[in-house]
Amino acid sequence: MVYCCIDDCIIIWRGTETLLKEFIQDLNNNNFNLKSVTFLDLNIYVTTGGLQTRLFKKETDCNGYIPYSSGHHRKWLNNIHKGQFGRIKKNCSDPKDYQSNCKIMEGEFIEKGYNPQLLIDSKKKIDEMDRTELFATKTKKKELQFVPFITKFSKGGYKLNNIIKKHWHVLQMDKDLQGIIGEHPSFIFTRPNTLQQSFKDREKQTNLAGKQQRFFRCMQYIACKTLKNERQVQSFKSNQTNKQYKINQLITCETVNVVYLLECPCKKQYVGRTTRKLKLRIGEHIRNIKNGLKTHRGTLTKGRTFTNVSEHFLRCHNNDPSGLRVIGISNKVKNWRGGDNVQIISQEETRWIITLKTLQPYGLNVDLDINCFI
Repeated sequence: MVYCCIDDCIIIWRGTETLLKEFIQDLNNNNFNLKSVTFLDLNIYVTTGGLQTRLFKKETDCNGYIPYSSGHHRKWLNNIHKGQFGRIKKNCSDPKDYQSNCKIMEGEFIEKGYNPQLLIDSKKKIDEMDRTELFATKTKKKELQFVPFITKFSKGGYKLNNIIKKHWHVLQMDKDLQGIIGEHPSFIFTRPNTLQQSFKDREKQTNLAGKQQRFFRCMQYIACKTLKNERQVQSFKSNQTNKQYKINQLITCETVNVVYLLECPCKKQYVGRTTRKLKLRIGEHIRNIKNGLKTHRGTLTKGRTFTNVSEHFLRCHNNDPSGLRVIGISNKVKNWRGGDNVQIISQEETRWIITLKTLQPYGLNVDLDINCFI
């Protein structure tokens, strides 16, 4: 039985060990007149003495080394070619292949502005190393612990490095710090922001200066006239925890993509969401309550979905929606980059159901959608 996973094969052998050995031996027989096989940057080829290896490059390969004039860390630029020389020596079992590939690579680095003398020194160090050393697993050397100075890499980092080193003796004069900070500082540069991160458009701010942060009921739509709650609301609370929450956006009856809070006269709460204008969704709730319906048809669901709000008003409030209190608590503005806005609104609804504790038996929500987080 053979399973394929990307570029790997997993074989489950159900026969005997003897048959397995015969099977492997048959696989190793070269009946296709293969003379070489390539894998990544390694070419394995057959000689009279056995198998040999050499560096492999695609025909489309180009000089992709970073120019020496770039803004990268100078210490890194001065050592990158040493690692490349070591890679060539590891891949080339024939010294002639090693020398010829090194000569080609030297020309590519010089073309990018690297110091020829640095290239000569780096190659000399690799030449003096035994090839088997390059295959050995490196063990971390135990070094003295120094206080690391971690900052984002920039060209100004070199000046900062020199300033701190110059005045390091001032810290060493402190008796409490002498045994901690070490003889010199250790500088660690982290990756700075890329050009994409620096120049990409920011998300549009929804809370512009001068805008009122509250829920505002228009009093024009029939649903708004039916409700008796206050026209403007700046905060709301959980009737289970009594914790207050401020509304940090301007939400009206005309706002779309809203997570809203319903509250009945007996202080039971329900959290819902809609991608349409809020007034349309509230109008549906009011009609369902008046008609005593236990289900509603929403735009986020293909069929009818059970809701406990209308059933609760049928049992406890005589199908009278006038005592219903509505507050828009969160508006999820559609991301200009796109994305699944329904999923984003569903996630926000689920968070507020948990935060306000509106799931039965504490509130009127009958279920919790966690699939939106998968």
